[in-house]
Amino acid sequence: MVGLKDKRLYRITIDADNDPATNPTAADVLAFDIPNPGCVGGTARPFGLGVRGDNVFMGVICDASTSLQKTDLWAYVYKLNTLEDTFSEAVNFPLNYARGNVSGVTFSRDKSSWQPWNADADWNERQQRCGSGI
Repeated sequence: MVGLKDKRLYRITIDADNDPATNPTAADVLAFDIPNPGCVGGTARPFGLGVRGDNVFMGVICDASTSLQKTDLWAYVYKLNTLEDTFSEAVNFPLNYARGNVSGVTFSRDKSSWQPWNADADWNERQQRCGSGI
């Protein structure tokens, strides 16, 4: 589970005592600080998760919310080795490619590129990134 506010990854052991009737306790929760890529002109926002074998893949985007410059939009994927409980960077790339139209609606202005994170009411017309499919 990802804590979007505290930017931590949580591992919860569901059946630590081998009794499915027992709920997890605080002792069954382990928290990991998600790496901060050192975003320029914005904030690091973790979101997406993927699991493959003993590895958990964690997506983080740099949102360009301060600079509002598309050149500051970046995506990172970190790998957590669950045997060693350590993160390493798996890949990073700029979000400077054509995004495409996800809503099927024709817009009056160009919506084919990623946009910096913006909290204005017009957010529905902006293709802001959230790395959810890993």
